[in-house]
Amino acid sequence: RNIATKRRAISLARIPPASSSSILAYRASYTMRAIQALLLALALHLALAAGGIEIKEAKRTLDISTQLAKETTRLLYVNTGSKTLKSVQIALPSEHLSYVYVSHSDVELSLSGPTHSVKNDVSYALYDVELDVEVEAGKKIRLEVYAVFTHTMEPLPERMVQAHRATSVYTGSSLIAAPYPIVEQVTKVETNSIVVLESRAKQPHKEEGSKLTLGPYKDVAPFTHEQFALHYENSSPFATYTDVVREIEISHWGNVAVEEHYELHNTGAELLGSFSRLDYQHGVIGNSFEELVMMLPGDASEIYYRDVIGNISTSHVFPDGEGKLRFEYMPRFVMFGGWRTQFYMGYNLPASNYITVDGSRFTLSIDFAKDVEDAIIDDMEIRVIFPEGTTDIKVDAPHAISAVETSDRFTYLDVDGRPVVSFRAKNLVSDHNDPMTISYSFSTMNLIWEPLYLIAAFFTVCVLAMLFARVDLSISAESVPDTDLTSGDLERVATLKDLYEKRKEAHENIASGNSGLVRKGRDTLSDVGREVSALIKHLEDSSVRRIANVVERTEEDLSAAVADLERLSKRAAKKASNELEEEMEAARQRIAEAKSFIARLIGELE
Repeated sequence: RNIATKRRAISLARIPPASSSSILAYRASYTMRAIQALLLALALHLALAAGGIEIKEAKRTLDISTQLAKETTRLLYVNTGSKTLKSVQIALPSEHLSYVYVSHSDVELSLSGPTHSVKNDVSYALYDVELDVEVEAGKKIRLEVYAVFTHTMEPLPERMVQAHRATSVYTGSSLIAAPYPIVEQVTKVETNSIVVLESRAKQPHKEEGSKLTLGPYKDVAPFTHEQFALHYENSSPFATYTDVVREIEISHWGNVAVEEHYELHNTGAELLGSFSRLDYQHGVIGNSFEELVMMLPGDASEIYYRDVIGNISTSHVFPDGEGKLRFEYMPRFVMFGGWRTQFYMGYNLPASNYITVDGSRFTLSIDFAKDVEDAIIDDMEIRVIFPEGTTDIKVDAPHAISAVETSDRFTYLDVDGRPVVSFRAKNLVSDHNDPMTISYSFSTMNLIWEPLYLIAAFFTVCVLAMLFARVDLSISAESVPDTDLTSGDLERVATLKDLYEKRKEAHENIASGNSGLVRKGRDTLSDVGREVSALIKHLEDSSVRRIANVVERTEEDLSAAVADLERLSKRAAKKASNELEEEMEAARQRIAEAKSFIARLIGELE
């Protein structure tokens, strides 16, 4: 006690004696501050009296068990004014705010806004909530506000070896943000670990295992902010899709094709040192993840999952029992902190389940974002590709998007190109997976153009093939077309007829049995054979060449007949005349058949 008294005496001795003017100045400044506080309290009271709203009770549940901060706040509004309430306001910190949902008795309420306002160096997003019931003076209404914040946690340490467990620091406010005074409030913080390294929060607060209770706090003024930080173990995946490109291609032949390109980044603590596969197989996983989950439409088919190398087989798809498909996929390698990878996946949807028609007006209803479990999408571009001939495209998105841009894409059999609309959205989570509608005008007559293009193309190919087969494009002087006989060919045919008559005369002489005539006929046939051979060399036409071949074969038959006649002449003295006549008759029949065949061919040619 003596030491404390001496220290107080020393501290007082260091203060110089105050003059009367300084004392008066101090009293004046104190009086001014008191007046300002009184005026502020009076203005607040008048504002509340005019607005007539206060929050009697506020209970907030803050879930930070993943990389997302999810707030569920139950607010009991009291109408302290004299007018009936039709709408109220809610306030949320605008920094890192991703998603907001307000309901009353499990019925979603419509929001307008936000408008941004800075209070006590904190930026707030103010939303006007349209109530589904009117609240009369003195009555109460309880609303539930669900909000999701992204990138509110930072890894600490920022770099760690594989053997260390991941820890994070969450930064927020101990008090609930509101544009009205809160009579009493309490916050319960839930984590996924019972190891809380450090917490800095407004008193009172209490730790119970993996939960932390802040409050209760009473009579909190509007827009009051108290910094709150929590350092704890957080082993959940910090999966962030830094860039997503989603393409939706509409086909009125019954299909809607969806393809999505992803760039995945583990935004947790970076890996310090090398990666050990052996330690990883023994459970030393550090800050890493190897499997993610994505929900797909229940009628999706022909699902594929690939990267720049090729197909990735480490994926599973099965129904989740609630009308959707659970798509569990693993990247090609384990994702440690700071690591990145790229991949793409796609699937087909039946157009009948997603496109409705009213006359020539069509409406596409499809999910706005991706249902990626506990992941963040920093930037997503959506491209919708329409059939050629689509006009008057209107986009109705359930969440904030950038300006809609239009372009054209040319694919197979396109003339004017297919219209493409594209827009962007940022800071998305799985809760943004609400339906969006896109309406457009399209005439079904445009469906027949591509089949007509194909038919015309095949017809053109056939016509060109026919012309190519019938037109001789060679420049050789010796080639003769196969279509019609030229004058030279006709002269050769006349020569063949003359030769035929000479052969006929020679055979008639042979048939008379005169040995002199036989010898003369043999010489005539020999001369005719030489002339035929010379004539055949100049024949190019296929029909004339065929006749010439027949004549040549007939020459052989006639030579054989002459040989038989000579043999019979030698045997004439030894055999009876009747036997000779039979042999001669057989030879005449063979010659007659050959002559009739040649005559028939020449008739066909003429």
